[in-house]
This record gives sequence, structure tokens and C-alpha cells, in this order.
Amino acid sequence: MAEQEKSTNYSYDLNADGADQALIGMVLKEGVYRPGEDQHFVPSGSPITLQLLQRLRQEKGVERVEAWSPQEQALSESMSRTQKLMTQARERSMGIVQHELNMRGTDIDHPEAVRSAIRTLKSRAAFTFLNELLGDLDSMVARILKDLNVETIEGIKRLRNHHESTGNHSIETGLRGMAIARSMGETDAIVHQVGLAGFVHDLGKLFIPLSILDKQGPLTNDEFAHMKHHAALGAEFLAEQGRISKPFSFAAGSHHETFTLQGGYGILTTDAERTDITLRGDDRQLAWRISNYLAISDVWTALGEPRAYHKVGKFEVEILLIIVDMMKQGKFHPQLFKEGFYALFHQRPEAQNMLHTGTHFPLFSFPRPLQEELKQRFNLPPLEWKLSVEELERLGLTKKVVRSGLDEELLQRHRGVTLHELRARRIFGVPDDLEREGIKPKRVDYRIAFLKDEGDFRVQAMLLKIDDTPLGLKARIASKQGVSLDAIQAYLFQKVGLFELDLAPYLQCPDDDFLKQVATGFR
Repeated sequence: MAEQEKSTNYSYDLNADGADQALIGMVLKEGVYRPGEDQHFVPSGSPITLQLLQRLRQEKGVERVEAWSPQEQALSESMSRTQKLMTQARERSMGIVQHELNMRGTDIDHPEAVRSAIRTLKSRAAFTFLNELLGDLDSMVARILKDLNVETIEGIKRLRNHHESTGNHSIETGLRGMAIARSMGETDAIVHQVGLAGFVHDLGKLFIPLSILDKQGPLTNDEFAHMKHHAALGAEFLAEQGRISKPFSFAAGSHHETFTLQGGYGILTTDAERTDITLRGDDRQLAWRISNYLAISDVWTALGEPRAYHKVGKFEVEILLIIVDMMKQGKFHPQLFKEGFYALFHQRPEAQNMLHTGTHFPLFSFPRPLQEELKQRFNLPPLEWKLSVEELERLGLTKKVVRSGLDEELLQRHRGVTLHELRARRIFGVPDDLEREGIKPKRVDYRIAFLKDEGDFRVQAMLLKIDDTPLGLKARIASKQGVSLDAIQAYLFQKVGLFELDLAPYLQCPDDDFLKQVATGFR
């Protein structure tokens, strides 16, 4: 986190008006150092009392402290422990799988090496549900590795070398797809083929530049158009491999297609003329079924992963809200969604308490099904004046903004900076008439903060602009030296406040009549 962002969110002036009222009851986020000393004399985590504040004010050179609430401290520690454990487990598991791939052609049948890899995979919290559904995972993964020819193995190695997280994502997508297929009662042969297709479904990203795969902000239209070709590129790559049959090439090329073939992309729609993988009869039905398993497991896996454009994965309730909404748009196979994914999702221990925020950051972007309802309910402003990264560069303001403390990564992640922020930071050179410069107001994106679980999927919630946090707003209000709230932030804070939100209707599986309409409407 950039220093300016930390200061804005957590830093308090000990001598500011109302400092005692704001700080008493909080805890130190960072230890306090005497000027010129390397060790702090008040450690982080210390409760802030009136006596401590008086003691700090007596120290020369100590003018500010970093502080947060005990709840925020507990949440941060829980998140850090969880993220560290998951990262360590992911690195261990994927490292061992990479070892297995390296052994291909020499000692791939070594049973202890495969068992060791699976034990490590099963140690991850995210794979707890695999222990029961895929108890024979050892032999299944060994079969997958055996069925991949040398060229395809090299392709997987190249993908992990090119973009490690995509290689890891492919393995996880295959395993989740196998779990969904097993929960549907598929034969071992079908479960195996879903896993194999998952391992290779994203090989087309070998041909996508890292500048696109690792971009911090949103992709341009041209970049997204290039990204969308990865499914077809993967299908073409696999079609050239002798021992990889056409159904797996077809599945890789169509895993981003929707069940209704509307709004997706791949070899059946946007790249139909570019890539021709002809399949008929039973082969086509098998390939399409495998592709539908991958469509669900790919999204499920991706939503829980950290990405360049969001540093932590989404938490359970947000994942379910998004995937249920995608089903309502016809994205997934109705039967596989209801009897496979939805039933499996609710069996997992993590899903039993989806609104528990002790191990998850309780903020998420506005889910599509809630957007219109909440915008109308609270009359939320749809637009604000904001300059994109490209517009800042065109106006010659980028260096001035960076010097003010907003680093380029932060600008990319926030998709620019608001006009209010520029003025509050006293950045000169902003044209008075932005429309004359071809700059128009931007859409305001919102997110929800869960503050309290009321039970039965009812929560006390707070609406924020996409880049805000409750802590950041609190710091701005408490400190006169902080950047003041803009008009929309003030409106949300003062007029909207806390409200009760019932998520149950948005978390339920669509009813059978709706699923039948989706199924019968597909041709």
C-alpha cells in the first residue's frame, strides 16, 4: 500500500481537535518510535488510553500515530493468517504438481510422488470438499498426467513459466470440474475427461502478452478483443497434438461460451470462422458436456483467486451472488448448475457461514442483481467528474498527481482520479471546461460493506464508492488534515448510512420453471 494511502486511511494527528475522542478505544496499528531510534517504545496492538496519549504527547518528535479499531485489527490478523496459509499451501501444491510434470516420461508412475502431491493439495482449505468426492484423486491425477503427450506437457510447463497463476488456475479448474462432475454422478471416465480438459483449457493464454494478463486496471477494447481469442488459440494448439482428441480441443475452445450461445466467446460464436473443429454425434455431445462443466468450474475458481486487478479473491457470498446471477442470464447448463455446482457449493464447510466476516474482507463490488434495486432505493448518483489514466497523461497531469502521493499502480487500480481529489490536493493545470477537452463524466461504481450479520442472510450494510473503505472515510472525517469527503461520499455517509439488506432472494437457485425455459430455449 502506498504511503499516502496508508496515511490517509490510518494516520491521526495527536494534536488535532477531537483527537482524544477519535482515538481512545482504538489500538495502535504501527508501533511508535522515538526519533533516531530503531526500536519502538510503544508496540503495535497497544490499546489507546488517555494515559497513553498524554505519554505520547510528552515525547519530542512524536506527532502522529497509526491507529485502527480492535475489530479491524482482529479482521486484518485473521485475513493475514488465512491468506498466508492459503498462499503457502498453493505454492507447495503447485510446486509438487510441477515436479510431477517435470518427471513425465521418466518416472511419472512413482506412486509416493503422486500421493505426496495429492496430500499437499488436500491440505488446502479450498480443497477440503475434494477429500470425500474425489477419494481416488491419486489415481485420477496420475491418469491425467499419463494421458497428456510430451507436447502438451511442455505446453503446460511453458504456460506456468509464462504466467504461473494461469497454470495454477488451470489445475484448480480441472479439480473443481471433477468435483462437480462427480457430484452429478458421472462415470469415472467422464470425471477423468473433465479433469484432463481443465488442466489444458487455458493453454491459449500462452499467446497472450503479459502486459494484458497482468494489467492492473481495466482492459481497453483492443486488449479485451485480443484476450478473447485465447480460447480459440488454445483449441488450435491442442488440435495439433496427436494424443489429445478433438473433444478436448473443442472444450478448450468453447469454455467461455454461454449455454444459450449469447454473450460469450469462443469457437462456436466469435471465432467460429477462425477455428474449425468438426465434431458430430456423440463426440460433439461429450465435448459440449465437458465444456459446460469447465464453464462453471472456471468461473468458480477465478472468482476465488487473487488477480492483477483485484489483490484478494472474492468471498463466499459474493461468489454465489455472481454465479447465480450468471445462471439467470443463461450462462450455464441448467442441470449441471443446479444438481452439480449449487448442491456441491452448499455442502462445503466454507459455505455454511457465508456471511461470517472473521476470515474474509467484508467488502465487495456491487453485484449485478442488486445494482438497479439499490440505485433506485437510495437515488444514487450515476455519474461523477473523473479523469482516467489516459486523460491525465494527455493533459500532462500524471507527474503532478504521482508527486502528490497517488502512485501509478493506485491510479490504474482506481481507474484514474476524481476532479474533487485533484482540487483537494491542489493540483493545478486542470482545465475549467473538461467537456471542451473531450472529457465526459464517468459512471460511479459502488460497493457494499457488511458490518453486522443479522442472521438468515440479513445484514447491516453500508454503501461506498468503489475505492472507499469504512476505515478510510472515518480517518478523513476525524482528521482535518485528511482530504475532505467529496459530494457523493458525504451523501452516502450522511443520507444513506446503515441499512438492512436481505440477500436470501439473490442467493437462491433459480426455480425449475426458469431453468426449463433456459434449457428449452437453447438450440
